[in-house]
Amino acid sequence: MTRPKIVSLAALACAFSVLAFAGVASADPSVLTDPNDSSGLDVSRVTLAADVPPPVWTIRTFRSWTIPKLWDRGYFMVELDTIAGGSAEYRAVARSNGKQMVGALYHIRNDGKNVQIGKLRTHKVDARSVSIQVPLSKLAIGSDRTSYKWDVITSYTSAKCAHGVCFDRAPDSGSVEQPLPA
Repeated sequence: MTRPKIVSLAALACAFSVLAFAGVASADPSVLTDPNDSSGLDVSRVTLAADVPPPVWTIRTFRSWTIPKLWDRGYFMVELDTIAGGSAEYRAVARSNGKQMVGALYHIRNDGKNVQIGKLRTHKVDARSVSIQVPLSKLAIGSDRTSYKWDVITSYTSAKCAHGVCFDRAPDSGSVEQPLPA
């Protein structure tokens, strides 16, 4: 190899390293913390990684849980408001089937009925966390919208809960506004 080619390859490698590092450094997921204020699946933190599609919500609870113990008892939901109006049009749900976490996307009709429109990727990240991927391409987004809103709700059925079911919401009121990707 001649000297100019060696310098060119070195410069290219250096530029690639800088770009790769910049890509990692620019990854700025949204983080929402929630107080320890509920029994059941009490949300401690929600992290949204929206820098690379599809967006991934990671929901962390204060206490650990297992997939078998959540079966028919525990649910993680991300509600999405993508069209004008104050209420969510979509609900992403992660639940246990006894052996693994499974996900589904529901359209919330005007009459309040939830209609499943697809399956979602979801998995247990660690002893206290689950992640849910929601491809924005599966959602109808208002033509004038530059952002969408989201919030997280958990539900857990237990005799320790008032009326048999514990709910937690993050944020406790309102929603998080998330800019649409360019």
